[in-house]
Amino acid sequence: GDPAPRIRTGGEPPHLVMLSRILEHKNPHLLIEALSGLADMPWKLSIFGDGPDRERLQARTPVGLRDRVQWRGWSPGPGPALADADLLCVPSRSEAFPLVILEAMARAVPVAASAICAVPEMLDFGRAGFLVEPVSVSGWRERLAQILANPLALPSVGQHGFERMHKYYTVEAMTDAYLDAINAVL
Repeated sequence: GDPAPRIRTGGEPPHLVMLSRILEHKNPHLLIEALSGLADMPWKLSIFGDGPDRERLQARTPVGLRDRVQWRGWSPGPGPALADADLLCVPSRSEAFPLVILEAMARAVPVAASAICAVPEMLDFGRAGFLVEPVSVSGWRERLAQILANPLALPSVGQHGFERMHKYYTVEAMTDAYLDAINAVL
């Protein structure tokens, strides 16, 4: 069954979520710095996860953003973290195949992610999510400015991601693809 996409209402600022081990290369500080240049736009950011770099990176959150950037700590799985997300942000600078993207797609939560490794293909080269290039503060700021300028478009992007996940990334779809590949070789 389709998950009911979260309906955007005018009142709440778009809720951006990051869910990851808190490590330098996952770039939470880059995401915050990008958003710091968009302080005049409505948004709030929740960062879920813990890790060895959390205290240091959390301390770099600008004082003026501390009411809008919430460091939530460890999450018992993706469900609670993604429950009221309008956009999952994956600003990592290295990531082979981020499963958190599939977790978001399975819930019809739209994704903005650094265009690295398998990510462009996962997001159908920008048709099933938002790709960010270059992986820099300015690259993320520019892309987030475009997204936040039109938050009513987010549910349909989430729906595209949901459909793509079901077409390509369920166990059944991946099993069929493996069997096709094996048969092509044989």
